[in-house]
Amino acid sequence: MPFSTPFPTPPPPATIPSVAPIPDIALRLAQPSDLDIVTEIRRTAILALAPSRMTLEAATAWANRPDRPDRCRSSIEAKKLWLAYEGTDAVGWFEVSDDFVDGLYVVPSRQGAGVGSTLMGVVEIMIKDRDFEAARLNTAPASQGFYEKLGYEVMGPAPMGSGMRMWKVLPRTARA
Repeated sequence: MPFSTPFPTPPPPATIPSVAPIPDIALRLAQPSDLDIVTEIRRTAILALAPSRMTLEAATAWANRPDRPDRCRSSIEAKKLWLAYEGTDAVGWFEVSDDFVDGLYVVPSRQGAGVGSTLMGVVEIMIKDRDFEAARLNTAPASQGFYEKLGYEVMGPAPMGSGMRMWKVLPRTARA
């Protein structure tokens, strides 16, 4: 189930250079007041995906890492974390720094419905607009197949923990 926001309606979508409106999904930079929503989306997304690849205990420990709220707070303050809405429901978020995707999470009820793919499309446009030729990320085993379907390739093991480093050369677009 999507998470209702503390807002009666979501604030207007932020302007992202070179990004056409996304049908049914609005984006905005996360605000400090969104921290609980952001951490809950992350927690539930991990618990929905991880048990197929790890024990419930390991997934719960990963989902409830005590350093995550501070990490998310820092990303919000640095204006790197974007929330996605369908109507008034927060359905996911992503974090991007330069050419690196620091995180992508979708609420369990919207996983498999194209929300994550749509958000990654936005991320890739943002990275291209920053004049990078490729996008990079680290992924957990439970999400590796998702990124492979989007054209990402394994570069090697991710530092500090399980998972893989992945990348994708982004298609060039003609500039006006």
